[in-house]
Amino acid sequence: MASTKAGNLIAAWNCWRSQANGESNAAYGLWRDLLRSLVLLAQPTDPEAESEGLAFLGLIRHHQDAHDEAWAAAQTAVQIACKLGARPQLGYALTCLGHTKVALGRLTEAITAYSEAAQIRQAIGEQPRALACLARVALLKGDLAAATVHVAIILQHLAHSTLDGTEEPQLVYLTCYSVLQACQDPRVSEILHTAYTLLQERATLF
Repeated sequence: MASTKAGNLIAAWNCWRSQANGESNAAYGLWRDLLRSLVLLAQPTDPEAESEGLAFLGLIRHHQDAHDEAWAAAQTAVQIACKLGARPQLGYALTCLGHTKVALGRLTEAITAYSEAAQIRQAIGEQPRALACLARVALLKGDLAAATVHVAIILQHLAHSTLDGTEEPQLVYLTCYSVLQACQDPRVSEILHTAYTLLQERATLF
């Protein structure tokens, strides 16, 4: 049963990236971010909105495997947010930039982007997603110890809070599952159950 749930969770994450089905959760997320990016980029007098819009656009192009374009959009979003001193926008843009760095095989640069994002997001209460990204990079590099440290902080958060409002919560849960499974940690069943419940709840929306 656990393997089936895990397979469904992984499939859901892959579906989010696929754009294949216009009625799927994947397409919903993709077009939601596209709409947000277009709305935000349509506000030329608002530099913060421009940064957010470019970051969303970078995320979309990343999921479309157009990683060079994704990098360019995310990099510009980071530059605008830095110039403005807009911390929430910078945290999000750095996370998107980290995604593109991973896709381009630049893992050390991805860690730098994700680490900066985690520091910013911790200050505004949005740390789990950035930590999950760091854990995934650590797994890619074969550093299970580092991945475990990042996931431990996420689990501390989940012990007294939820991922409500977090971008890509499935990614956070899937990362926790992957790390706990690699460590043969008995908490893997609990995190899988929570993630699968979230997946079922999201499925009822479509």
